[in-house]
Amino acid sequence: MKICLIGDGLTNLALAKSLTEKNINVILYYSNKSNLKSHRTLGISSYNYNFIQKKILKIDKLIWPINKIKIYNEKNHRKELLDFGQDNKQLFYIIQNYKLYRKLETSLKYKKNFKKITEH
Repeated sequence: MKICLIGDGLTNLALAKSLTEKNINVILYYSNKSNLKSHRTLGISSYNYNFIQKKILKIDKLIWPINKIKIYNEKNHRKELLDFGQDNKQLFYIIQNYKLYRKLETSLKYKKNFKKITEH
């Protein structure tokens, strides 16, 4: 079976990684124009983090766990408006886009059933 994906965003790279692990041939067509911003971050829910970690790619060394969020009043910095979080439970994780992108790209680089083709 062959699958063709168009675009080399995070979603398609993660999908390509998952499909190649199932011995499915993947061809990824993409534009040479990169919209990857190095300072951009991505929030991942605990459920999605666990899924990615178990089924797609080990990212535990790339993430920052978030287990508490406090929101304060602009005029009174001591008064909390909202307090999210439970002790010892991760709300979500933060990861830098380019680090996740590069890790996915590297994991696919030497797969025999993966081919990346740029548009001319």
